[in-house]
Amino acid sequence: MTRRFSRGLHAGVLCALVWWAGATPAHAGEAMPTRGDLGRLSLADCVVLALRNSLDVRGVFLNRIVQRFALRVARYEFEPHAAVQLSSQARSGYHAYDRTRDEGGKQAGALTTSRRVPTGGQFGFVWSEAVGHNDWHYDPGYDSAWQLSLTQPLLRGGGLDPAGVRVATASLTFARIAEGQNLLSLKQSLTAVINGTIGAYRAYVQTLRQLDISQRSLDRAHELADTNRELIRAGRMAPMEAIQSDAEIANRELGVLQAQNTVESVRLALIQILNLDREATFQVVEEGRTTVRVPSVEEGLGLALLNRPDYLAAQRSVDAAKLSLAVAERNALWDLSVNGSVGRGLTDEGTWPRTLWKAGQFGRTDWQALLTLTIPLRDLTIEQSVVSARVAREQATLGVKRLETSIAIEVTNVVRDAEVKARQVELASRARQLTERKLEIEADKLRAGRTTNFQMVSFQSDVVNAQVAELDAIIAYLNALTRLDDVLGTTLQTWRIDVSPDDDAVSVVGTPTR
Repeated sequence: MTRRFSRGLHAGVLCALVWWAGATPAHAGEAMPTRGDLGRLSLADCVVLALRNSLDVRGVFLNRIVQRFALRVARYEFEPHAAVQLSSQARSGYHAYDRTRDEGGKQAGALTTSRRVPTGGQFGFVWSEAVGHNDWHYDPGYDSAWQLSLTQPLLRGGGLDPAGVRVATASLTFARIAEGQNLLSLKQSLTAVINGTIGAYRAYVQTLRQLDISQRSLDRAHELADTNRELIRAGRMAPMEAIQSDAEIANRELGVLQAQNTVESVRLALIQILNLDREATFQVVEEGRTTVRVPSVEEGLGLALLNRPDYLAAQRSVDAAKLSLAVAERNALWDLSVNGSVGRGLTDEGTWPRTLWKAGQFGRTDWQALLTLTIPLRDLTIEQSVVSARVAREQATLGVKRLETSIAIEVTNVVRDAEVKARQVELASRARQLTERKLEIEADKLRAGRTTNFQMVSFQSDVVNAQVAELDAIIAYLNALTRLDDVLGTTLQTWRIDVSPDDDAVSVVGTPTR
């Protein structure tokens, strides 16, 4: 805003009809009535009600449960995995040559653990124990075995270098990027609910004020008719002049009826947004005379690039595209991997402790190491993945640049519009004051017989038009400020709405700044 505007609007300009609910809102988690007479509801109260009652908001927070769990799953990929397997076998075999039956059984158990490491490798450990018995052999047989293994890619799919670690942990990074974008999407949803509530509340306030203007214009029409009748009785006006004032009364009554219908329609629209009972009643709060400093275009652009969810999401898309390209390029390398294992397996017909002790002697373990190199010969699918990832990165970068240009234009327009709307409020207020004064002068002239009834009716219409114009200018100015918040991405900050990754509901942390 220019220096003239940034110093504030004239105190008298906004004194008539600036509505801004600055009362401290209830916390979103606190119980608020939804039926009957709700009393006085400020704009802040309605915003809290909408955020608490909106079915869309509830649906978004339900989705957050699944989204948070997806991040847990991605983290679980690098946590230890373990499983226990137990089995029991009974067998019976018939020998035809001697017509005997061989019976026996086996009980076994195994513990399997594995863990993936950030280099792309995987450790595995298996410990198995089994005991078998036969009816023809008195002593049972014990099997005990263990094995520790490692699989580590050195080029494709991972590696010991930083680039390999980045690729090996790409799935977790993608999950974190997706979680960040989910939070930004949540903020956009909450912002949309807030803006919708603000628009509906102001529309309701505007229609109520228009009804008041219509009612007062009807009262003035009745006063004019009374004045005309006195002038007619005094012989200072022709009786036929009364027809014009009577027609004006009929027109004003029609305007009041139409305004009442509009009020009810807009009230129900607001009720729907707040998810209240349709029979609920409340009174709006006309409070606050506020002067808002509009930032410069440069300041606004900086705020927008710092706060706008769509721009931040676009930047995260670029990060994801860069990582996808790194993964594709790494997977285009040869497949060089090392595999190793150490362990021992033993069968003993003695006792189980002795078998277990022998199996655990590390000096007598078996081990192996394997280095494998796989060289693809002309695999176009690998090259296709790299080309696709590179193009996707460039497209994401172009998307950010296009969005920056669009945001710069939006900020320029919304800053200018807020400044112009502020000036329009000043002019509309002055025009309304002068029009009302003109009507007062004309009324004095009518009593003195120095003007016509037609002129008086015309001036009354001018007053109504001026009052409506001022009302429209004020609502347009307030909506311009709301639009400014939306373009700058500061709606949640203005309304003190806090959004945390682990929240299951909206949290209001303070009083709105406007």
